[in-house]
Amino acid sequence: MSVPSQDNPPANVRVRAFPVVERGPFVWIWAGTPGGERLRPPPATPWLHRDGWTSVGDRREVAANLQVLHEHYLDLSNVLAMHPEMVPPGIEALPPLEDVEVSEVSVSYRRELPEAPLAPWEAEVTGLDNAAVSASFGRTETGTFVTPGLHKQTYTIIGATGPELELVRTHGFTPQSSGVTHVFLQISWRGASVSPDIGEQLIEVFHAMADRDAAVLETVQRCLDEDPASRRYVNVKADRAAVRARRILTAMVDDERGI
Repeated sequence: MSVPSQDNPPANVRVRAFPVVERGPFVWIWAGTPGGERLRPPPATPWLHRDGWTSVGDRREVAANLQVLHEHYLDLSNVLAMHPEMVPPGIEALPPLEDVEVSEVSVSYRRELPEAPLAPWEAEVTGLDNAAVSASFGRTETGTFVTPGLHKQTYTIIGATGPELELVRTHGFTPQSSGVTHVFLQISWRGASVSPDIGEQLIEVFHAMADRDAAVLETVQRCLDEDPASRRYVNVKADRAAVRARRILTAMVDDERGI
């Protein structure tokens, strides 16, 4: 430490140092109990730097708590109402969210969609020829609350011989305050027939999705802030993963506070 106006800084001046790890496009800062970073290293994100994958990024500020963001992305049944252009033709409802895995610090779900032709955006980015576009494809969707600072979603389009396109949407969450979150979004992809220059198309598609998501999430946050004393949670079946993530976050916060 140095003070420009004098040779030696005052003896009682201290600045706390925080452990930092650079991994992929993210810089992880441990702001918890000193030494705790050895027990909770940053999560691995190999799809962001491994050969065969390509990624593009976006950044935005959302006026909502990171818990609200996690819960939203753990329940994508809202896609039918919020993002109908993303839904494959003929699918009018998503299968129930039955496959949910929970550990001490993470929550994940997996859902398989019925076979259906490609949606226009899927046909545009897969690189499949016109004959294949009219065929039916399976799809697998997953979502994972990895840590309070990281959320991962995958979307795989599966043809007769295997995956045609694998997408990973990575959300890095950094809270600015209890009601504002910085979101660092990375879209990653790979596929046998996918052009490496589809990043512009993908970022346009998912940027539009993020705009709508942010508008809804900020509205939810405003409603929560209007009368927090009378807040009451009502859970439905689609909230299974979100409820478990909420419990993990609450436990982590209580642990940090020594409750």
